[in-house]
Amino acid sequence: ASAAAVISLQHADALRSRVKMIVRERERLYAGLSKIKWVEPYPSHANFILFRVLFRPAIDVRNLLLESGIIVRHFDKPGLDDHIRVTVGKPEENEALLDRLVDVR
Repeated sequence: ASAAAVISLQHADALRSRVKMIVRERERLYAGLSKIKWVEPYPSHANFILFRVLFRPAIDVRNLLLESGIIVRHFDKPGLDDHIRVTVGKPEENEALLDRLVDVR
């Protein structure tokens, strides 16, 4: 862990740039998810966003995304079984996710 800290300090500018990109993309992804009527995203301060699927089983949405090569996390625990967690990715990855979700009917 201390070796990682030393490396991080040596590359502080790159790390700050990466954090800014993640924050910017998280905000853009959240805004995009909020526009999809059957998705209810929760605000996040992390590198992922949790959202509730409102119109069909979340596992079905996860499977449709997986068929498109988009990997997301579905929760099978009571109270979260209608939720999916997505990691904030690169702009093109987030755009592919949003495009695919818009296509789901």
